[in-house]
Amino acid sequence: PGTGAHAPLGGFVVIVCEQASRGLNQYHHLDLGGAEQPGLVVDVVVPAWCERMARRTAQQPREMRLITRRQPRQLSLRNSVSRWDENAKMTSHVVRLSVREFGCDTSSCRMRCYTDGPHPRKEYAMTNYRLPLNGLSVLDLTAHRAGPTAVRQLADWGANVIKIEAPGAGVDATGSRRDGPDFQNLHRNKRSLTLNLKTPEGLEIFFKLAKTADVVVENYRSTVKHRLGVDYESVKKVNPRIVYGSISGFGQDGPYEGRAGVDQIAQGMGGLMSITGHPGGGPVRVGIAINDTSAGLLLANAIVLALLDRERTGEGQWVSTSLIEAQIFMLDFQAARYLIRGEVPGQEGNNHPTGTATGMFETSDGYINIAASGDAVWKRFCEAAGATDLLTKPEYATSAGRVKNRQAVNARVAEIVRQHPSAYWDELMYKSGVPCGPINTIDKVFADPQVQHLGIARPVEHPKYGPQKVVGQPIHMSRYPQPDKLQHTPEAGEHTTEVLNGLGYDQAAIAALRAKGAI
Repeated sequence: PGTGAHAPLGGFVVIVCEQASRGLNQYHHLDLGGAEQPGLVVDVVVPAWCERMARRTAQQPREMRLITRRQPRQLSLRNSVSRWDENAKMTSHVVRLSVREFGCDTSSCRMRCYTDGPHPRKEYAMTNYRLPLNGLSVLDLTAHRAGPTAVRQLADWGANVIKIEAPGAGVDATGSRRDGPDFQNLHRNKRSLTLNLKTPEGLEIFFKLAKTADVVVENYRSTVKHRLGVDYESVKKVNPRIVYGSISGFGQDGPYEGRAGVDQIAQGMGGLMSITGHPGGGPVRVGIAINDTSAGLLLANAIVLALLDRERTGEGQWVSTSLIEAQIFMLDFQAARYLIRGEVPGQEGNNHPTGTATGMFETSDGYINIAASGDAVWKRFCEAAGATDLLTKPEYATSAGRVKNRQAVNARVAEIVRQHPSAYWDELMYKSGVPCGPINTIDKVFADPQVQHLGIARPVEHPKYGPQKVVGQPIHMSRYPQPDKLQHTPEAGEHTTEVLNGLGYDQAAIAALRAKGAI
């Protein structure tokens, strides 16, 4: 298990270990960025179990090299020799590694980070999987779906996420029960802290956590965070490096500031329902919460961009999106048709809005999707289907001509496809190089051999509900394979005592907070 720590405002312990198959390098590099604070102490250790593993590979861990961007003033590094490079404008600290027994197993533990100076503690999750966001601390104030979707991206890729929940909440804001599939799928890989932000004590705890956090995410109505006093400007005062992410229904200001918005409202106001469904059949919503999901993914992207910018500038920032903006963004070429040509798209049912013949067609035993719009693909379809007569019609010779004669083309294709079962067309089109696929129900989706090969149904072992499967990440990274199992969605307040202990609260103080209703 390899791990590294980055603590811009405080001291920390660096636990050094790499996989036994590769052994330990002589030097390990850790970029401290602008972390040269008075009183900062870095204690670099190798756990005894890691040292034993290194001996088995015939290599000894000896030194770590830490790089800082500016010449430090009162930086204290134990067992180190520091050298300032005037040309590179960097200080190289070569630290002799000490060996210490570390009180956890190799599969799951947390390292507690500390300082001899006035800086707060910081805690990092540590697992046997190295993930790209390891070392980042996230405070999750979100509910509903859009915000949790954003945080789920960060949690799944290694961030240490603390989900802050109001005490006593039994049903999520989406209306789903905590033990239901929706909630369990949204909130895995997190820890849960119950905290009443409407009490002075609860607010104090939040800001103690915020001092050392990297990211705060919320999806209140745009005015609520200001009323609670947990808005960006308030958090920035205690932590200028914070990246603060927000999702609202309609944006953080403007005529609709403070207006409540949910996915279906954005589908209607953002134009999606006007182009979904069959012509003349009235507006139709799509079958998923497309704006919640897309807004969450967009915010996660914005947060990572802001974290990258912070590496260059040393400063955090506020990033935000909204359901209505996400919906318009997802309209994509349909919106571009209006913006560039003034076209107002309408409903096209199961046919592609700008291409023919691409759509859903009835077979002798069901339905199938075929995409034969481009000239080359249209030729391959006609030849494979034994409909070469269509290639001799001049009005069908170009894509533009087929679009102009959409109804006649689709009717002829439908007549051909109806003669054979779905499996026949699926195999024939695949061999002919024509995009084609069946119309699956959800159970058939997860039974599909390619879907099973991709492994997107990820196992979770829940201590209360037993074995589960949730929807995993659709991203594959060559250097960061996904864990074999995801961490279970926590019960409300499951980690309250653990988190508060990390802030220095003892048992008596925690009991007093419970009595006051702060946790």
